[in-house]
Parts: sequence; structure tokens; C-alpha cells
Amino acid sequence: HVLDEITHLVNLYDFDCLMFYNEMFYPTVKDIREFCAEYQQLKDRKPWVAQVRADADIDLDTFRNMKEAGCISVSAGIESGSDRILQLMNKKTTTNQIKTFFNNAKIVGIPSCGTCIIGYENETADDIKKTIDLVIDNEINTAQSLLYVYPGTAIYKRALDKGLIKDEMAHLEKVTSIGTILFSPQGKNNFFNLTDMGDDEFYNVEFRWLRTGEMKENFGKICEFLNSQKIEFNGKIMRFLVGRYTKNTENKISKNGAL
Repeated sequence: HVLDEITHLVNLYDFDCLMFYNEMFYPTVKDIREFCAEYQQLKDRKPWVAQVRADADIDLDTFRNMKEAGCISVSAGIESGSDRILQLMNKKTTTNQIKTFFNNAKIVGIPSCGTCIIGYENETADDIKKTIDLVIDNEINTAQSLLYVYPGTAIYKRALDKGLIKDEMAHLEKVTSIGTILFSPQGKNNFFNLTDMGDDEFYNVEFRWLRTGEMKENFGKICEFLNSQKIEFNGKIMRFLVGRYTKNTENKISKNGAL
């Protein structure tokens, strides 16, 4: 059925790439391998990307099958680098599975991306640190979002019980808004603090850790760009590019967030 739909789309539309934009793509290695084998038999194929789960336990051979079948990128939900928080989320994945997933994709040469949730219920500063450390230590391309509670979920009910949702219809309308992008005014307005931290402490912690992660990830790229453009490496430029950091910031950043 899936292959028939793909063939129909390829014949009907002019497009460059397929995206399997669903929660799990195929949930098991067996299913993924069967799809790859059948997809390769199609006469007209397109490159494709897929969202998968880290607990699908995709091994190196399966990633190679995916690449040979035209997969050019994968993404998976990390959500947290803390096993404690993953258990509270009922995510059914572990940090070891997350590390293995992204490492296997890297070995095979399939670009990958993970997504994280910052500010989950009962989360602490140490939990956020573990998330940022996991991303940095395993060199994972990632995006972060503040927690957003969706109707029908257990955490939505808990937010209701705590009186954090005053108007359910107004809250529902926000689902299609800009949502919970970090550092945006809308993100903060839509976020309900269910962590073990007060609002001021939480925003201070998440900004410090995420900025540390961004600096460690992007500092080398910034330096490379400056050198390629023969731009003088001085404090004024660095303040503009990386928020008032100095030339020696890269060496001073430590994993505990201190400068």
C-alpha cells in the first residue's frame, strides 16, 4: 500500500524528495529492511528522509540498507539526556539507545538530527545539563523547544489540576501558533513551568546551558568563517557574532557552564 502511494505521488507530482513525516516510520528493523528492499525495486525512486524512534535499535547494517535505498537524512526524538526524565515521560528509550542511534547513523554517513524538550515536569538544572552534555559529547545536530502540553495527554491534565491552564480553548488555539520556540516571547507565554525550579531560576538555567551548547558547537564554524573572509579577529566582531564573548572564550567554556 505504501509503495503504491509513493508510485502514485511520483507519477502525479514533480518533487525532489519524500519525507516520511510520522512518528515512527517503521517500528522494527525487520520492517525497515523489508521496506528498503521493496523500495529499491521501484522504477522511479526519490531520495527520502524519515523520522524514526531511537528505540527501533537500528543497527549498522540496517542504516546501510536505508542509505542504499535512498535515505538521505533521519531524525529522532531525544527529548532529554536524563534517564530519570525519560522514564517520567514514559518515552520508553534510554540515553544509551539515543547515543547508539546517532553514532550508527554517523558511522554509515547518514545525516541525522535530534530534538529535545527543555522544561519537563519535575526537571532540575542537573537534568538540563545532562541533555546538553549528551548533545555536545555525541556531536548531535539538534533543536530544542520548551515543553508544550497538548490536550489529551497526562501532563495536560496535571497542568489543568494545578490551575496553569485558565482557558482551554485559548490554550488549544496556541497549538497552531509559533508555539514554544526558545527565547521567543511567544514561547515563554505558552510555557507552563512544571519543573522543580521557579520561573526565574528556570529561564536562567536553560539560557546558560543552551548558550553554552550553542557556543561549543558553533565557535569553530565562526572562527573558520572569519579566517576564510580574512576578517580581523577582534573583540568588536566577536561581541557582534557571539554575544560579547572574547577571543579566548572557546578555551574557557567548560561543561559546567562556567566561563
